[in-house]
Amino acid sequence: GMVLLSQLSLFICVFQCISVHSWNPSPALRAAIVDPSQLDEGMPQQVHIALTKKNTEMSATWLTFENVTQQLNFRKVFTMKTCTVQAETTKFVNPTGWVRYIHRAVMTGLTPGESYAYQVGRPGYLSKEFVFKQLPLQPPYNIMVFGDLGVYNGESIPTMLQEAEKRTFDLLVTVGDYAYDLFSNNGTVGDQYFATLEPLFATVPYMVVAGNHEAEETFKANYSTYRNSFTMPDEGYGDNQFYSFDLGPIHFVGLSSEFYAFYPLHGQKETIFTQYNWLVKDLEVANKNRNFRPWIFAFFHRPFYCSNTDEKQCNEIPHRLLRDGHKDIPGLEQLFIDQGVDISFTGHEHSYERFLPRTPSALSVCEPLCIAYSLCTNSFIVGKSRNEEVHWFTHRVIETIMICARRDRDRYIGFSVQVPRCGCFFRPMVGMT
Repeated sequence: GMVLLSQLSLFICVFQCISVHSWNPSPALRAAIVDPSQLDEGMPQQVHIALTKKNTEMSATWLTFENVTQQLNFRKVFTMKTCTVQAETTKFVNPTGWVRYIHRAVMTGLTPGESYAYQVGRPGYLSKEFVFKQLPLQPPYNIMVFGDLGVYNGESIPTMLQEAEKRTFDLLVTVGDYAYDLFSNNGTVGDQYFATLEPLFATVPYMVVAGNHEAEETFKANYSTYRNSFTMPDEGYGDNQFYSFDLGPIHFVGLSSEFYAFYPLHGQKETIFTQYNWLVKDLEVANKNRNFRPWIFAFFHRPFYCSNTDEKQCNEIPHRLLRDGHKDIPGLEQLFIDQGVDISFTGHEHSYERFLPRTPSALSVCEPLCIAYSLCTNSFIVGKSRNEEVHWFTHRVIETIMICARRDRDRYIGFSVQVPRCGCFFRPMVGMT
């Protein structure tokens, strides 16, 4: 039979990390950034939603600065019947001593493709009403992929917020390094990041994995702020750094590359094996379901390969361990090849690269894979260091190319480019037969 994947739009964003001390923001970014100290501490803040393992659910996470009971009220748009869910509250005490109260609630019984409105808080202290669309069972989907996004260097934030107002995105898939850093300055940098991007994160499912800037290295990479800030699909391990979820014809797998990266420093080998053993089983199940859900996408922070000016880093121990493994520690590249992972998204390098298929069989089959890219500039820098001068680019297409590769199954991907506007995005439309 024929399987069709139509109108999957991927918006790929490249961000550059710069020092706060050299911050020279554009007027648009300066206007967009929210100062959390000016918000009412008695009100719920920093609302963000995420998918669960069920396509009839949506989770919401938010915080308060006081230990107060919280709830979530939701309804289908254009109806008045409201459902109320009592939130679960966790008192999060960061290892450095600062405190936040994290609240979580799950909206259930949702209908795919329908829009819902919700508020969080308590009577008399409710948030504004946010609206999201429960993802439909089949495409079209607009998926934004981004990573390495700070508050003080986030020149794409204004564009992202504008797109949120237009309801451009259906899903956010992100690859680590948020805020720079979520835990910095007694957590206030993370407060500012979440508060600024709340209009996007509260209305579009925000799926995350940890990067090295979430590690909290002083505390042996315990990721405490990351672990408490996000609610990802539950795999039964009490760890939100690896998980999977399904969206139409795609099986998504989120992973932690940082288990490998920090192993040489802290020797936490058990986390590598826990994730790897789970991943083997997850991919085996996904492969048995290829007829119904033929695509497997992975996303994690550090890349297997790079050929930019920082190419040497991809051959250093953390990357080699992730890619190839060492002795009894299994790497991920061979598993990806054996299990036929189709696409992976990564960050960390602060540059944009794309790679032809890496499997041996992909080079020997005659069916072509052709990809056309349009890359637009939007005030971001590729390959600069923290202390170099920042240059804001105008919105213009700087590259349009087509490359071809080969597939190892009896179908092909055809990418065509649509560039209705330039932001930090390229926008391929994907079709598969």
